[in-house]
Amino acid sequence: MTEQITVGACALMVNLAGLTAVFRVWPAPGGRHRAPHPSLRPVEALVEVTVRCRSEGRDTVHVRTRVTDELICRSCGHFNTTKGD
Repeated sequence: MTEQITVGACALMVNLAGLTAVFRVWPAPGGRHRAPHPSLRPVEALVEVTVRCRSEGRDTVHVRTRVTDELICRSCGHFNTTKGD
């Protein structure tokens, strides 16, 4: 009787060790994640101004880019395409 218990316990340990090895090398799930808003490099930022954000509907800090002269909300990342101001 003790031999059967010993063999059963050994088989159980071998199975658990094998499952652990398989799950450690199993690839992690690669779901679709939202990419973070691209942060501006300091070279691209020209002026910080406080204007009304169209998507949030409140006054927030925006950055005017040097290259495209666009306003970008620092809070939500919304691009304000109206040039000049």
